[in-house]
Amino acid sequence: MALQTNPNLNAQIIYELSVQNHTETHDFAGVIRDLDRIRDLGVDVVWLMPIHPRGEKMRFGVCGSPYSVKDFRAINPAYGTEADFDRLVREVHARGMKLMLDIVYNHTSQDSVLAQEHPEYFYQGADGKPMYRFWNDVYDLDYRNEDLCRYMVETALSWARRGVDGYRCDVAPMVPLSFWTRARAAMDEVNPDFIWLAETHHYPFLVNMRDRGWCVHSDAEMYQAFDITYDYDVHYFYEDYLKGKGTLEQYVDGLNRQKAMYPMNYIKLRFLENHDQARVCSLVHTDEQLAMWTAFSYFLKGPVLLYAGQEYKVAARTNVTGPDAFPREEAPWLCGLLRRLRAVKKLPIATKGAFFLEKPAQDSLLVGRYEWGDEMLLGAFNFHLVSGEIALPLADGEYENLLGGTVTVRGGRAPAPLRPLLLHVTGQRRAQAAFREHEG
Repeated sequence: MALQTNPNLNAQIIYELSVQNHTETHDFAGVIRDLDRIRDLGVDVVWLMPIHPRGEKMRFGVCGSPYSVKDFRAINPAYGTEADFDRLVREVHARGMKLMLDIVYNHTSQDSVLAQEHPEYFYQGADGKPMYRFWNDVYDLDYRNEDLCRYMVETALSWARRGVDGYRCDVAPMVPLSFWTRARAAMDEVNPDFIWLAETHHYPFLVNMRDRGWCVHSDAEMYQAFDITYDYDVHYFYEDYLKGKGTLEQYVDGLNRQKAMYPMNYIKLRFLENHDQARVCSLVHTDEQLAMWTAFSYFLKGPVLLYAGQEYKVAARTNVTGPDAFPREEAPWLCGLLRRLRAVKKLPIATKGAFFLEKPAQDSLLVGRYEWGDEMLLGAFNFHLVSGEIALPLADGEYENLLGGTVTVRGGRAPAPLRPLLLHVTGQRRAQAAFREHEG
């Protein structure tokens, strides 16, 4: 892991959006108009999917993929001007949030500036022309070229100098780790607090690419340069469980293994959905289950991701290669829950405490906890809303649920919760008052 990674990143709430699909105006101005609402959800970091001009050759969909970039140093004119972007940066900062850009340094569109001016920057096929390794609308960059490395480092620095606070790095393991460590070292001179988030891979993709002879890095390797990696190493357990193809125990085992597989201060991005994955509301179909999973995603150790539309209970995946904005139907209860969960996420114990997940007693009930000094932050979840009881590691008595209401523990057991149960206790139970103070 990068030595300077700030453990407080575990408490961050990141909001991902596509400028093209976020509002009916499809531009930076529309995003600016929505910033107050985004901030009020408790968001710390606004992540913009790629803002650059999109390639036209071999393009996907009506608008092309945002990950088929024509010019890394330019802004998509459909989104606004350079001045409009700079205003967006200022407006994000004025609301106490940070701005993260999505960068796509593995490849460019086939009609990109670099493909036209510097074909030597790319992997070459048998015909001596630029080639792709996986996606056929792009060409893959070859970082054995020193001129390319210098160009891409300077490009990364240029956006940071304009006020950008972090990067989400697309398919980061396909780019040599030596480049990322070099770019990070250079960035430290511009902004030592810059946030580096790597989109790491599901293991079948990694194995597939390695079997083809390509050097693709593991999550553990990526921590040498990055602060945060995706939790795709366990995401398929989560989806399999929701689809009835796997068990809760398999998912929990995967989460617990992360503590042994990665550096001691590893940080994993926690999410129920993103632009590449199914929407959570296509997998769960009741508000009660959605509340359970939403609370659990916030309870897990690591920054949490909200994908634009998630707060509106959008079930259909947003087509980021098309022009349409996602539908908005108010879900006040969900937005209220997100605000309360932010207060839980910001409790010091959720960053500084040791984190544990118990082996599920059955395929619906899960108990986890943070321990820090004489404090405990306990979470209990009932994903299938079964009846019965749940074992809790607490003395008998009545406890206040941080999300509202109380629970009574007798003989170390309580009723199986029908809403997420989050309890913050100490020997003197001082912590709950501190939580209410923070929430206010």
